[in-house]
Amino acid sequence: MIEWIKKRAGSSPFLKHMLTLVTGTALAQIASILLQPVLSRIYSPEVTGDLVVFSSLTAIVISVAALRYDMTIMLPKSDDEARQLKRLSTRSIVISSAIFTLVSIALYPYIKTNYGTLAAVALLFGGAYIFMAADSAAIQYWLNRKLNYKAIAINRAQQSIGGQLSQIILGAFGLRNVLGLLFGLLAGQLGAYLNIRRKVPESKKPVPPETPSMKELAWRYKKMPLLNGPNTLVDAVRFNGIILLLTFTFGRAMGGEFSKAWALSEAPVALINGAISQVFFQRLATVERGEMTPLVKAAIKRAFLIGIVPFTLFYFLAPPLVGWYLGANWDNAGYYAQALTPWLYLQLASSPIAYIFVVTEQQQRMLAFAVLYAIVPLTFLWLTPYNAVTTIQILSLIMAGMLCLMLTMAVATAQYFDRQKSEDHPEDEEEIEKELEAEMLEGEVIDVDAAEMLGFEDQPHENGKPEEGEE
Repeated sequence: MIEWIKKRAGSSPFLKHMLTLVTGTALAQIASILLQPVLSRIYSPEVTGDLVVFSSLTAIVISVAALRYDMTIMLPKSDDEARQLKRLSTRSIVISSAIFTLVSIALYPYIKTNYGTLAAVALLFGGAYIFMAADSAAIQYWLNRKLNYKAIAINRAQQSIGGQLSQIILGAFGLRNVLGLLFGLLAGQLGAYLNIRRKVPESKKPVPPETPSMKELAWRYKKMPLLNGPNTLVDAVRFNGIILLLTFTFGRAMGGEFSKAWALSEAPVALINGAISQVFFQRLATVERGEMTPLVKAAIKRAFLIGIVPFTLFYFLAPPLVGWYLGANWDNAGYYAQALTPWLYLQLASSPIAYIFVVTEQQQRMLAFAVLYAIVPLTFLWLTPYNAVTTIQILSLIMAGMLCLMLTMAVATAQYFDRQKSEDHPEDEEEIEKELEAEMLEGEVIDVDAAEMLGFEDQPHENGKPEEGEE
């Protein structure tokens, strides 16, 4: 198997790059799982819940801090325009970070009175964290453009492992409140950010006078914040809104326990989804009309068969196993992990299938589903009369049901695609494949494809030709 993978990677640049990213991501996730028992024995569920609120609020802003102009870094023909777009992205990030900081300062008295001094102080650092995380993501787009996937993988591992090791060190020296978790997170992010900036000196070169201005490029790609931005924001609000509502409804400890349960339960699913997506993507991007429906149905069936045994075992073993792994104060996390099983099982089957809406140019269907996928769970959590465990159980069933709806939509979309005549719907399969590769290689499972949805022409550019001085 290993020799087969090496042979395939050698003949496929895309697979080679994907394996580089997946390896880095897998190592980071494995290290994160191994460090969880240490962190859970240093920081209480209540303290972890405090950081969860900080992380969720900043994550929503990070998702749109660059106004999605960071995605356009890969599109222009010339590196000079890409540099200008990187500067536009960074300027947008600076403004977003500054706004978050000003709001945190303005709300400081209210947060201090209602949630405590530490919570109010922690949010004051939100702007700095948003800037480093969002600008790191923008730099990753430049590295993606230059095919430097090793640097991307290292950066992701540094962010995760560096932050958690810093948290452990600070906790060992007695800083066991939210500031220990926060300063550790910031230390890991700062180290990773400084290192990734060092890898891209060429992105900061001056641009010739004839290069379009940032204002001109912002107008050229104006559909990014107008169309792609809302979809990204909906996804960010959905997941982070779920965590925030759970925390505010059931308390800080519940938020911390749920976050640990999700981290331990979802990480293996993410790894499996990554492997399935790689295989399914290659076939989906080039499938002939008339063959997509059986392909999609077979992929869904295969995912269900792959997951049925491990998820059944996890459902029964999660309460004692997770509680033992995290420690005595985290017993509830095991029951939350058990309750999440239906949701994660359906996520295993649905995540790779989401690319069908890009290939068939039916992104509007996915956007409509994304809005519904956010409104339904958030409304339930706002109105829930149940206790924490029952609420998570019902939420998981709701999300599983929504994902079943998405699978039904995917099959219907495949059937629609197969019924159409090729001449009625001309496609540039090479362009679609290239754009999908960019999405997968950046590691983001997004619901719409930027260039294809916005009508940008695929422009050959200087990708893959590292400039002098680039690592």
